[in-house]
Amino acid sequence: MADQAVATRYLGTVSAKRKAFGFIRAAELPLDVFFHSASCSDFDDLAVGDAVEFAVEQQPGGKKAAVGVCKASKAAPDLQSVQDASHIGLVATDTAVARLSSGYLRYMDQQGAVQHLTFSVQDFAAEVNSIARGQPVKFQVLIDRRQQLLQAKQAESGGAAGTSSKHAFMRATQLRPLSTEEQALLTPLQQKQLLVLEALADTFDSAGGQAGT
Repeated sequence: MADQAVATRYLGTVSAKRKAFGFIRAAELPLDVFFHSASCSDFDDLAVGDAVEFAVEQQPGGKKAAVGVCKASKAAPDLQSVQDASHIGLVATDTAVARLSSGYLRYMDQQGAVQHLTFSVQDFAAEVNSIARGQPVKFQVLIDRRQQLLQAKQAESGGAAGTSSKHAFMRATQLRPLSTEEQALLTPLQQKQLLVLEALADTFDSAGGQAGT
């Protein structure tokens, strides 16, 4: 009882619900957590998407489960956040809404290192239907807080992420092509970065391959 009294309370949302159990998604937990109807005071009134408060306990079988589940009086924190800053990048794959495809782009970070971010057609700006390979774009960075937490935990446990998964919790969003006029208005540094990215793309195209991250 003492352990339960001081147990950390989390705020999350119901991600799935069945007849006698469900799952909760929370920003502080890397995986959805199971809960049984007996651990919820108002299970019948819960629906997918509802905000709930809960604690987590280790079960006899070794798995973790949510306990003390109840409806929350406030919304759960967003699992994803979009950074305010905009970036300039170069798309490395043809991507179109009609094909429901996904792709990746290259850009240069503040340290001048080339980075890669994935994106899907759902990440296009509202007026965009397709983006061609080699197209300069403007975009923002979306952070998946759960993936970021999971990657940090893996690093702490000694499973340091390889280069390919360095930014697995990030993706590009709100992509839109840069017009010729907009490209002309880029800062000298941004124009230089685009030239570097274009040269890099030419190198990989001539080699018949794609860059790793």
